[in-house]
Amino acid sequence: MAYQQVSIPGETTQFDDCPQLVITGGGNTSLSVTVTYHASEIAADHTILLGEITFSDVLEFRWIENDVAYEEHPRHEDDYDFGLIEIQNSAYVEMMASRGGCRDLTGARIRGRPESEVRHFRMGFDEWGTLDVLATKIAMNSKRVPRRPPPQP
Repeated sequence: MAYQQVSIPGETTQFDDCPQLVITGGGNTSLSVTVTYHASEIAADHTILLGEITFSDVLEFRWIENDVAYEEHPRHEDDYDFGLIEIQNSAYVEMMASRGGCRDLTGARIRGRPESEVRHFRMGFDEWGTLDVLATKIAMNSKRVPRRPPPQP
């Protein structure tokens, strides 16, 4: 196992098969990806805990739909959990560093900054898919809200 679990609101993504994803920034500003998901079962008072994870200073993100899931790097084949994990010694980070425009700057091949600042996160959701995010910052919060109705066909 080449990953470690990251503690998130609710500790799991098993209660949501359709999280909300918001992408902001880009251009002259740093890109952020925010994932909002059901972090609990529906409570007796018909509320639910919503978890929100914001990845900032995003360098790359990738979602692969559940029914067509595959892993590009065999060493990460088993790096998966219904939650959030941080992949250690990521082949994705190494690929970015070795192919990017600063690839000749030893130890600082990504934007001329230390490669150790770039972290590879992966979130898995049943029946939705897998989200991979390469970013330098992460923040989390949660709140209890009335349950949102199921999507209409």
